[in-house]
Amino acid sequence: MNFKYAGIAAIAVTALSPTTFAGDIKMPEMSYEGYIRVDGTFKNVEAANGTDTSSSDLKASKVWLKLDAKASEQVMGHAIFEWTGGDDDRVDVDEAVIVVKPKDTGLELTFGKHYLPVAAFNSSFMSDSQGVVLADIVEHAMTVGYTSGIATIQASIYNGAVQETGEDDDHIDGLVARLGLQLNDDLSVGASINSNIANSNTLSGSDGVNGGTIQSTVAGLSANISYAFAQFQLDAEYLTALDEFQVGELAFDGGTAYQPQVFTFEAKYDLGGDAYIAGRLETGEDGGDVIAENTYGIIYTTPLLDYLTFQAEFQRTEYETNDETDQLKLRIKYNF
Repeated sequence: MNFKYAGIAAIAVTALSPTTFAGDIKMPEMSYEGYIRVDGTFKNVEAANGTDTSSSDLKASKVWLKLDAKASEQVMGHAIFEWTGGDDDRVDVDEAVIVVKPKDTGLELTFGKHYLPVAAFNSSFMSDSQGVVLADIVEHAMTVGYTSGIATIQASIYNGAVQETGEDDDHIDGLVARLGLQLNDDLSVGASINSNIANSNTLSGSDGVNGGTIQSTVAGLSANISYAFAQFQLDAEYLTALDEFQVGELAFDGGTAYQPQVFTFEAKYDLGGDAYIAGRLETGEDGGDVIAENTYGIIYTTPLLDYLTFQAEFQRTEYETNDETDQLKLRIKYNF
């Protein structure tokens, strides 16, 4: 293990002392939840050269299943399985974790594959925000969380996919830290730091570094605020790389040193009875044809019957390459 992160591991080991647990051993309490969704999608893409391409599709877009096993108030685990209708038709394990909550400590320890606390990503939309595209990370990791009063602190360590040139790539060298403050029932703020934003799901893939190396690690930062009043919910979040990548390190940089960043704002109005309407506005910089320069969206959600929901979303996405996409998505979602 990289010794600069040994302190986080030591906290976890100490918290697992047998004296922090109490109660008889018994069979875990099993539960499940999930959903099936079917999407109708209508898309028009206008390329920078003026070419228009239209398409439409109707498909079962996702089956999602979460299995929980709760042994006690201190020990539990869950696994999330996803089928997204890809060409290989496979079922993926999205998360697989053991969660330990030592008694009377305020600590929560998460071990396994899970989403790291790189940002809040609060959203009412079906489509991912550009912040998710830029910074989201799911990894095999250990996350230590601590809650006291209005504050929640989280720290994660993991072995990232992207390393500095000449560095050994088989070490635990990734760190994410987050502070969240629930100031009152209606107002919350938070901030996160990520030691290597190139480890995000997008930037580490074929659209970014593509499993390669970078000359120098670039950290990432996020800050968010959420405020609710009357029937409204407002969410704003800013995510950015803290320095420029070297020319050519990102597949979409077009021969320029890029420092990707995104600002997302959403406003939601509660119509009552689990129905709502929401709007989205996003701006981005240094995203090429991967992270949008401007996004405008609107969504309407309403229940139809027990466990059955209808959603309609329109989103316009503009890239700095002058490509533009208009997409209308209609969804039926069955929750169980």
